[in-house]
Amino acid sequence: MRAADPSNPTTLENYFDGQWHGADQLESLDVDNPSTSEVLARVPISDQAVVDTAVASAQAAFGPWSDTPVSRRVSYLYKLRELMQARSEEICRSIVRENGKSFPDAKAELKRTVENLEVAAGMPVLQDGDQLFNCSVG
Repeated sequence: MRAADPSNPTTLENYFDGQWHGADQLESLDVDNPSTSEVLARVPISDQAVVDTAVASAQAAFGPWSDTPVSRRVSYLYKLRELMQARSEEICRSIVRENGKSFPDAKAELKRTVENLEVAAGMPVLQDGDQLFNCSVG
């Protein structure tokens, strides 16, 4: 999230079907900085039609994603880890603003998140059994 402009908080959008979708909803919820009560952004309260579209998009993507080899799926976790490490200061500042945590606490939380990504990405190597589903195409 961008740095907050107190006079004009950002209105967030929904992300599904590979793109951002602006919100037409009239109602929204404020995202507050718990330390200052400053409104950082607004989250739209999506109507049933938007929710149904997002769910249908997720259901359509499930089959092809399930058929994606594990090695390719894991590569996205490693890419996420790289991005989180490269943008760690920005992410920590966001955690401080949005959760009211101290900067050292935000750094510890991000460190643990990166560690969890590494564990999740390494799990396919540890799988036991006679079969390893979706390990390659074909």
